[in-house]
Amino acid sequence: MDTEVNLRISKHAYDRMKERLGMNRKAAQRIAQRALLSGIGREDASGCLQRYIEARTQAYMRQGTKILIYGEAVYCFVCKQHEETCEPVNSLLTVMCLPNEFKNHALGIQRRLRKDCKEWHSK
Repeated sequence: MDTEVNLRISKHAYDRMKERLGMNRKAAQRIAQRALLSGIGREDASGCLQRYIEARTQAYMRQGTKILIYGEAVYCFVCKQHEETCEPVNSLLTVMCLPNEFKNHALGIQRRLRKDCKEWHSK
């Protein structure tokens, strides 16, 4: 993945990634980048998974909150504009494990999106 985005990871998010996913800082930075660029959002999901993402988004009550699912984890990002440069800055606030009842549905969507992306790039 050669697309870079301005991403900051909070200490809390690093701690949760280490605790829940067993990742070090370098892996956490790489996976957070992937989650932000190709995670499943509300618009990609349907049914109970979409309602779960909407409920997590409303739980944070912050403007610019974006909940994305990547792999078997749920990533909570907040997008703000940098005061000096006016560039968007994405901050990872926390990471949670995806509940078991949604894992198969989420992994199926991720496989479908990857397949669609590969087909689009091969044209």
